[in-house]
Amino acid sequence: MPRLFIVLILLITFIVSCDDATLAVNNNHDSDIIEISDTDSTDDEDAVIPDETEDSDITVDDENDDDFISTDKDEITEDEDLTEDEDIETNDDSADEDADLITDTETDDDPAQDEDTISSDEDTVTPDEDETANDEDQNTELPDNDSFSIADLENLSGQALEKALYEHYEPHTNLGYDTARDRMFNQVDVFDGEIECYYTSRKVTPDGSRTPGGFNTEHSWPQSQLSSAAAKADIHHLFPTDSNANSGRSSYDFGITDEPDDTYCYNNICSERGPSNVSGGTIFEVRPERRGDIARAHFYMAVIYKMDIGSTEETLLRTWNTEDPVDDMEKERNNRIEQYQGNRNPFVDRPDFVNKISDY
Repeated sequence: MPRLFIVLILLITFIVSCDDATLAVNNNHDSDIIEISDTDSTDDEDAVIPDETEDSDITVDDENDDDFISTDKDEITEDEDLTEDEDIETNDDSADEDADLITDTETDDDPAQDEDTISSDEDTVTPDEDETANDEDQNTELPDNDSFSIADLENLSGQALEKALYEHYEPHTNLGYDTARDRMFNQVDVFDGEIECYYTSRKVTPDGSRTPGGFNTEHSWPQSQLSSAAAKADIHHLFPTDSNANSGRSSYDFGITDEPDDTYCYNNICSERGPSNVSGGTIFEVRPERRGDIARAHFYMAVIYKMDIGSTEETLLRTWNTEDPVDDMEKERNNRIEQYQGNRNPFVDRPDFVNKISDY
């Protein structure tokens, strides 16, 4: 028993010794490890320092980022402000445009504004006014009827004059044929209480009829060639004549004959019918004292009713216009016709205009 106890003690001692040796070995190893670890720790510390630096940089960067973010926020705020300002300006512009539109609309409705606009337009068209002045020099512009004077046509000629005469001298009133004859026999052609025949110079006293003393109405432009009732009733080419002379004239052109077939005379003052000295065809030659009257009536009818005069007759009528100038009786007749019919024969007022038109 004691022996066993001793063995047990020895065994325990051995075991304890082995454990101590193992522990010592482990301790030595751990110290090495610790030293290595410490070295690593040093390295780690060295490694950490940059990390801390980087972290600090990062922190700085973060702070900078915060600044940037703040700046960006400020810029964004400013951008938003600018955007709002732009929107405000845009809205203001839109409002201005709307205001302009409203103003324009109100201007359209406002006569006073319209007058201002017209004034502006008139200022704007100053070049056109200059062109109008040039047009007047070129015989194109005419005044309104209210301010019209035959002197305004002074610079016109040819078709421009013909057009202007048509526009300003066409009859304002169509009396109708019966009324026109009543006016002719009772007012227009009564001078010193008598009516004179244009072809024979014979005179009769008016009796209120349309055929006093064997007179009737002559159409210097043949009635058969007229296409309108207005032309038929236009007193500017209606004349009181002896009915025989009127029948002898018939619808023949006017001309000159040296070998008359018929004569229509009164106190040796005659109109004649016979072969034309120019064409040989039958013509009617008016007594010298009324040739100009007939010629100017013919030119009037050609212009106002747009009818043609034959070239041979036209040449002769131009001569008659010159040889028999306008007298006081013809002027007064023109005045009286204007009272009833509302227009004048411009060739009575200005016989020189006859030669400003090259072809009738």
